[in-house]
Amino acid sequence: MGLTVTASTTYNEPFHIARKFGSLDHLSKGRAGWNVVTSANDLEATVYGKEEHLSHADRYDRAEEFLDVVKKFWFSIEGDAVVANKETGQFIDVSKVHPVKHEGKWFKVSGLLDAPARRKDIRSSCKPDRRRRGKSSLPERLKSYLQLANRCSMRKRFMKI
Repeated sequence: MGLTVTASTTYNEPFHIARKFGSLDHLSKGRAGWNVVTSANDLEATVYGKEEHLSHADRYDRAEEFLDVVKKFWFSIEGDAVVANKETGQFIDVSKVHPVKHEGKWFKVSGLLDAPARRKDIRSSCKPDRRRRGKSSLPERLKSYLQLANRCSMRKRFMKI
């Protein structure tokens, strides 16, 4: 059995989502998913202490950058980076650690997750924002992230054979 949890990109922060879903993914042995939403309800803003809800365009703009940052955190430590070699005293292969440095319109973050995270399933009920010509829509970006995560997962499986 797998778990898919809904989390908003409007009222969360990328590091928290990356860490929470990384932990859920670990606990479920890779059977966790994220249903990405942008929170369409104006009343939700007041629950989070905001005076007003972001506009539709701003929510989708934030969501795209949010996903970019979450993905960077998920891949900041490669899955086989922890070597835990008692003989040499080496805990982690630093060549497989890639600290995040991101500065964008919505987020300015640096650092990395404290554990490797693997991503397999990201879903969205969002409709493409057709006004954003020249950019891929949120669902298209989710599909590309899912494909990237699957390729990384498959490559590691084949390398172990």
